Amino acid sequence: MAFVLLVAIVTVHLPNGFDGIKLMEFASNGTSSSASPVSRPTSPIWQGSRPSHLAVTVRFPSIGCSAAASTPPITKTDKDRSTMTALFKKLAVSPLPIAAGWYAIPLRLIVGYGFFTHGWAKLARGPDNFGGILHAMGMPAADLLSWATVVVELVGGLMILAGALVPLITVPMIVVLLVAIFTVHLPNGFSSIKLMSYDATGAHFGQPGYETDLLYIAGLVALCIGGAGPLSVDERLRAKRDVENGTG
Repeated sequence: MAFVLLVAIVTVHLPNGFDGIKLMEFASNGTSSSASPVSRPTSPIWQGSRPSHLAVTVRFPSIGCSAAASTPPITKTDKDRSTMTALFKKLAVSPLPIAAGWYAIPLRLIVGYGFFTHGWAKLARGPDNFGGILHAMGMPAADLLSWATVVVELVGGLMILAGALVPLITVPMIVVLLVAIFTVHLPNGFSSIKLMSYDATGAHFGQPGYETDLLYIAGLVALCIGGAGPLSVDERLRAKRDVENGTG
């Protein structure tokens, strides 16, 4: 739209100057005006007598359309096109026309479920197995850290799914993620999915980077800032607090 207007200015209107309305002539006879300088007529108007009528002729610069042109009727196709345009504008720009708090539902589902499944996998293989991995990495108190990680992942995952005390449980969960980044994933670069090759046995991937850890951290921080959303324990606790404070 701006491009069309600029083309019209440069190719049509620029030689005519800035003013869009140019009063070229004031005539007392109502006839068409010209662009020549106005000469003072010798009619009685200049001698103090009152003429029967006055006519003002205003000359507008041409804008490429006729004032007498009739407006075409609006067809069903035009209405459908207008509706689709309005719908596109509504859905193309965030936020979408839904309650703002619902953004937290997919975040809680993916973050909470992801942590819980990681913790459950460690528990199913046995915490001693994960403790051996930590010991091989040179981590101090490997057995204690193994159990602490399993508890944080299981309990933290369930609390995020329920939207319960999200800022509180976020702290140990981010600690676990940061330890994973700096002890395991950082040397492997950013990408967590590295497709190295594909053969008859399937796809082969390289060592995962810290991308997934950062995504989990971003999701947790977003939930802390924006809230746990509807269908959450935090929402009920906040509503109860507002009632007690007289602000609900």
